[in-house]
Amino acid sequence: MGDGRASNLKIPSWGIGGAYSHFEVTTLSGAGRPPHVQHREDEFFYVLAGDYGFPIEGGTIWVGEDLLLYVPKGTLHSHKNAGEGVGRMLVSQTRGPLRALLRGGGQAPGR
Repeated sequence: MGDGRASNLKIPSWGIGGAYSHFEVTTLSGAGRPPHVQHREDEFFYVLAGDYGFPIEGGTIWVGEDLLLYVPKGTLHSHKNAGEGVGRMLVSQTRGPLRALLRGGGQAPGR
């Protein structure tokens, strides 16, 4: 967690025909992901612990424990743990090729 966040892949897309990927994200207080756009994947964020701010296209959506946020592909977004403690989220992406990068090399196994 050198940048204050870590991802733990739970269901790799390459194991289920590329339909989706599912992982757990842990972030320290004040940490998060910089603004980015997923061009091929819709994302779902389910907050397990903490409070997160999601700057999305000019506004901020605040998401706390037991709430789900849907971010459609093509949407500029980021997230930051706005709570005082460690935050945790389950994140799902439809079509999951991005998750292959967690294994290194930038390619899903067998490609």
